[in-house]
Amino acid sequence: MKRNSIFTAMAIAVIVTLAPAMVFAGPGADSGKPKLTVMWQTTIQPNVFAYENGFSQKYPQYAVEMVRYSSEDLKTQTRLVFQSGAAPDVAQTNAAETFHEYIDQGFVLDITDEYFKRGWDKRTYPEFQEGNSKNGRVYGISFTGMHLWQTVYYNKTRLDAMGIKIPNRITIDDFLKIAAQVKANGVQPIAFGDRDGWPAILLIGDYLLQSSDPSLIDRLNNGQAHWDTSPEARAAVDAMVRMAKGGAFVPGWESQDHNAAIQSFVGGVCAFLYNGTWWGGNVDGGVAAVPFEMGSFTLPLINAGSSPKGAQFWSDMVIFINSKTKNIQAALDFVDYIVSEDFARAYMKDHGTYTFNPAVNRNVQLAPIFMTEPLTMQANLPKMGYMDHAFPIPTIEVMKVELQKAMTGSSTVDQALRNIEASHATERARK
Repeated sequence: MKRNSIFTAMAIAVIVTLAPAMVFAGPGADSGKPKLTVMWQTTIQPNVFAYENGFSQKYPQYAVEMVRYSSEDLKTQTRLVFQSGAAPDVAQTNAAETFHEYIDQGFVLDITDEYFKRGWDKRTYPEFQEGNSKNGRVYGISFTGMHLWQTVYYNKTRLDAMGIKIPNRITIDDFLKIAAQVKANGVQPIAFGDRDGWPAILLIGDYLLQSSDPSLIDRLNNGQAHWDTSPEARAAVDAMVRMAKGGAFVPGWESQDHNAAIQSFVGGVCAFLYNGTWWGGNVDGGVAAVPFEMGSFTLPLINAGSSPKGAQFWSDMVIFINSKTKNIQAALDFVDYIVSEDFARAYMKDHGTYTFNPAVNRNVQLAPIFMTEPLTMQANLPKMGYMDHAFPIPTIEVMKVELQKAMTGSSTVDQALRNIEASHATERARK
């Protein structure tokens, strides 16, 4: 059976009401030229924004209408318009299971021939190509930044004043002692805000990768492994519970917004921050504007024998073409424009991170804090997509609830794992 859960749930799209959006109409939008419609994410990043809107200047033969939504709205609205039959020519969505939902519903154009003809395979990584393919055919291209997790940042200035030194690798048990010492000095520990549930999903991703390599994700998805019997899954959830109950996170973490958590670290309220490298984009002036010296260490290890065996290191957003588009040439030209080295460089300038493009990454210059050993050692590990897109959407939603319940002590680890497995079993049966 095909994966149709997110679209069945969106059957109300027959009466679609679009949320507020930014609409960019390129030159000649009403000139009778072939019209290209694009559904896109809103950005405030100047180089990326200028590059995206420059398509109309490079390809004046097309009339372009780009409708932009904020990140969360984009996810919802994209599902709605594709289900309604009013979809744009080109769109973007998250990689992994999210993208495969669109492929399985027949909404995505097979671009395999053009992919190799235009050399798009040279502008990406083999893992990304595999992740955006099905049955040997290519359907999309990952085109944004790659942000490593598995790292905790810390206020070195403040910790030095407390006489606290942290090695690159530290166990959970030893870190909890440091967290208590930090709190005794009037500072909160890790800035972490799980109000929306996704930070805990990334956290379990990193702990799963301490207990197994990324093949565990495939085994959980295909039923070779099960959440409630997998020792690796149990070890990961146990680690999260130990961190939460042991006082590793700022009080009220379960109801705090994670963007606010980032600001609490930058503002000196919290001594530590757990986040992917994208967090600098949420700071006015970027990481260079952080008003103290920083250090970093690997996410506290499950035990002394643990080490990362994989990395959530992915170009998460996938550009794809509507299978029913009547403007195939314009759509292909837009994809070619976006997956170029020039776009990758614009993204790197704005975000200060690795990009989807191997050639650009060979000369990337990141902020010094992102070139430290806890991050650089991950670059050669097996790559996987971000955990919040690694499983079917209904299961991710169950995970958000169950992980927080286990971490706050309102449920047991056993019950959380049973409930996650029950949801995942239902989704496996849909395939």
